[in-house]
Amino acid sequence: MILSERYHYLSKALIELGFRLPHLPQGGLYIYVDIRAFSDNSLEFCQRMLADIGVATTPGIDFSASEGRYYVRFAFTAELSRLQQAVDRLAAWLPLVSTSEMDTDA
Repeated sequence: MILSERYHYLSKALIELGFRLPHLPQGGLYIYVDIRAFSDNSLEFCQRMLADIGVATTPGIDFSASEGRYYVRFAFTAELSRLQQAVDRLAAWLPLVSTSEMDTDA
């Protein structure tokens, strides 16, 4: 029940922030999101997010060499209050992210 609450909170919040969820997880502790609204470089996106606002995610390139650059994996293993804090930070940060700053040909 606790993980279900975290999953529903985070997936809804990420969609509201502009991320796309290509697949709803049927299990596990992670949400894999499409970041093309913000970047086409998942590694740089994750590094910048961590440096700028202290939110850690996993770049999709760790899971797919061809399409992974468009995806990021969020874990919902933290307490709900920590997830809410991360969402608040993302909400403030994402409008400042320029897609062109992080786009690459890689």
